[in-house]
This record gives sequence, C-alpha cells and structure tokens, in this order.
Amino acid sequence: MVTQHARQRMQQRGTGLMDVELLLAYGRCQYDRGCEIYSLDHGSASRLARETGLPDAAIDRLRRRYVVAAGDDVVTVAIRRGRLKERRH
Repeated sequence: MVTQHARQRMQQRGTGLMDVELLLAYGRCQYDRGCEIYSLDHGSASRLARETGLPDAAIDRLRRRYVVAAGDDVVTVAIRRGRLKERRH
C-alpha cells in the first residue's frame, strides 16, 4: 500500500506508481531505523535494463530516486542528492 504522504511526494517529485514498483522489484534494499530503503545500484540497474529493455534515460532517472517502506507500506519517495549512507548494525 502507498500511504497518502508517499502519494503526495510522488506527485511533487514526478515519480509514478510504475517507478515505485520497479524500485521495489529491482532495487537493492538497505535497512535504516526500522525501514527498508530501495534504490538502484549499478548491478540492479543493469539487471533492470536487461530484463525490461527500458531506455538508458529511464534507468538514469530511476537511479536518482529511492523508496522508503515500512512493512508492506510505501512511506515516502525521494530524489537522491548523492550517495545513500551505508549503516552498519
């Protein structure tokens, strides 16, 4: 389920539901403060391009976005301004 907050952020950032689904399906998952963060790294972007045939521009746009989920809910969608920090548990 996509929360109302996430829908609002998706609209503000020009991110469609298909983008969110692709990030959840192909993105690398990192855990931070009880949430899962899905983003495309080099390997997952290559796999996405190979399996879906999306153009490079679409892959690059997806690489600049990430999805934050808690359980089965998408909490928010954001645009990366740099690298995501690696957290060690």
